[in-house]
Amino acid sequence: MANLHAQSALFDRQQKAMTAHWTNGVLTLEEMPCLGLVKLQRAVKGAAFHSAVTAAKLVLPSPGWTSGNDHGRCLWLTPHEWLWVMPAGREGEWIDRLTPLFNDVALLTDISDSRVVIALSGKHVQDLLAKASAVDWHVDRFAIGQCAVTRFAQVAVLVHRISEQGYELLVDRAYGVYLWDWLVDAAGEFKESTIIYALNSQ
Repeated sequence: MANLHAQSALFDRQQKAMTAHWTNGVLTLEEMPCLGLVKLQRAVKGAAFHSAVTAAKLVLPSPGWTSGNDHGRCLWLTPHEWLWVMPAGREGEWIDRLTPLFNDVALLTDISDSRVVIALSGKHVQDLLAKASAVDWHVDRFAIGQCAVTRFAQVAVLVHRISEQGYELLVDRAYGVYLWDWLVDAAGEFKESTIIYALNSQ
């Protein structure tokens, strides 16, 4: 059987690099390819689900927030859905370990290959985000550790604030190139663009 190798949705934006990377000095975009993504969907309400969460030693975040432990980061999606973000390669083992605990009360799904994750940072990052969404991105209204699914540049994007000037954007793979190009184009007004491609050793 031939060996199959995963290819980034941003392959055409990588040039000779291993990952796509762009900066104009005040804003930086970087593809985050080495991540495992597992969605947890609650099937039933009540004590059975909470008992399974406790047995699995998971900490589910409050609505609109994230939490983290040795397994990775957990992002709240809806009242019955959460997304776990972890290093690539751990998702299969994680699902195998937790599936017996959740049994019929929740579904665990590996969605790693269906999403593109873009890290966005820089001193004008809030101004750039404001061009794409009506959400108030000021730190007093959208704090570090918060996340939200919003209509962003006309597509659904999960936005996670990771620092004062840093965000992660998770988008359906089909819109990865579109979102990347939109961000690069929109960032151009803040400073003359200089594209830098850097080899990633990972």
